[in-house]
Amino acid sequence: MKPQISLLILTVLVLASCKTEIEYKGEITEPQMVVFCDMTAHYKPQVSVSRSTFFLDNTKALPDSDTYRAYLLKDAQVSYSVNGGDWIEMSYVEPKEKYEPTAGEAIYPQSSDTITLRVSHKDYEEAIAVQVVPEELVTEMTDVKMSEQRNNKGDTICTYTITYHISPTKDKSVIGRMELKDSYLQDLPIKSNDMLFQELSDVQGEGWRGMVEGMVSLGIEGEEDYRKYLDFRMSDIPEEGRDVVVQTAVTPAYVNGKKERTLRGVVTDWTTYSSDTYLYMQSIAKYKGSNTRILGMEEKVQVFGNFSGKTLGCFTVKAKIGYIVTFIYE
Repeated sequence: MKPQISLLILTVLVLASCKTEIEYKGEITEPQMVVFCDMTAHYKPQVSVSRSTFFLDNTKALPDSDTYRAYLLKDAQVSYSVNGGDWIEMSYVEPKEKYEPTAGEAIYPQSSDTITLRVSHKDYEEAIAVQVVPEELVTEMTDVKMSEQRNNKGDTICTYTITYHISPTKDKSVIGRMELKDSYLQDLPIKSNDMLFQELSDVQGEGWRGMVEGMVSLGIEGEEDYRKYLDFRMSDIPEEGRDVVVQTAVTPAYVNGKKERTLRGVVTDWTTYSSDTYLYMQSIAKYKGSNTRILGMEEKVQVFGNFSGKTLGCFTVKAKIGYIVTFIYE
């Protein structure tokens, strides 16, 4: 039996190594225009425009860094209008590979503004999408508590419990997200060794060093959850508002085995998204996390888009504000 088994294995290996090139004779899907714009209240809008590609196109011949650039459309006509006003033209900015309005002509979107985005190209059908910028969340830090315990190294582990109060909003159709970030903030002008609580608004990009795991609760027993963010619908917030409780622990940092005195903090981002934006975010997340190895006749995850015609992509809008609780410990 042994010689037969060896022969069978050899036959399987030979067959598995065979490769036949098959010429595709079916219909080739024509490229479509792809537009993406993530517009944030109080920030200059930016728009990416590219074209799709057929799945048999030889994209592997391009270096990874050039694959996206090969399909950029740099000669599109891009413009936007705020609350039905004049169209503001946007130009392609080479270093950023995006379309932006010129500094003197830009109108920065504000909460409750209605923004119309228009993109056209000689080879594709004109694309239009309309979004209303959501209101910024009104939040107030109402309570901060600290508790301490020691680990097996003798370090003091500080646990912070921070309570925020969310005020009711007029627009009940949008979705809110509270997100935690870990912050080092070494450059803050702080001279005291005492614990410091500092509330700063609009702190995007201020020295963030990744994420923290926190326990988040909507102030209701049984709703605690260890994660980095909490999604909630504005329609779920009662008229009198709601409290959000954040709890996170801080451990001293070590460099080459030596403990260093470190200034750290917790950044709490509050963001409101339009319904379209939230649908796009969730569909992209599901698409990336789907098991593509399972074949079926249906499209497993359909990525949400909101442009007119055959254009792919999405016009998303959000409003954002951030707060920091910082502290010093030995």
